[in-house]
Amino acid sequence: MGRDVLFDKNQILKAAFLVFKQNGVDKFTIRNIAAALDSSTSPIYYHFKSLDELENAMVEEIQELFLEPIRKYEEYYSYENLTVAFALFSRKHRKLFKAIFLTSSSKLGNPVRKKLYCALNTILSKDPTFNWERDKGDLLFSDGLALRFYNSYEEGHKEEEIERKVRELLDLRKR
Repeated sequence: MGRDVLFDKNQILKAAFLVFKQNGVDKFTIRNIAAALDSSTSPIYYHFKSLDELENAMVEEIQELFLEPIRKYEEYYSYENLTVAFALFSRKHRKLFKAIFLTSSSKLGNPVRKKLYCALNTILSKDPTFNWERDKGDLLFSDGLALRFYNSYEEGHKEEEIERKVRELLDLRKR
């Protein structure tokens, strides 16, 4: 009879997020996640076939965190709303933002960032007013705004204030 699995998927995901946030992409391994759980790798492989599958589960969780503040809008997938979400995410989930968007491995790049951008691009493709050829420069503007709010300590911490400021800056960009 086999050993009981001591950890469920949620506990493993929490440990994976912890390892990712604290150590970045270079140290994001099944072995290090197991060490964070004070366990062997077996429970992780019981729930996830590979690190890639675990990253995919993380990206789903990150996407939910990312979209949470804009789900109140009927068309939350618009470029403007996603830009607001990006800025809010950079402030509310600072360590995770840093691990995803500001760190890379010289060997691997950042597979979590790559997968998240892919997922967000799929959402953005639902915005009929966004044209990839014409508007791709706007994506750099969104990245810049997220970095601005990530690095800004003088801005208000309230979501409403950040959202208002991002929308003002987006309006200025349109002019």
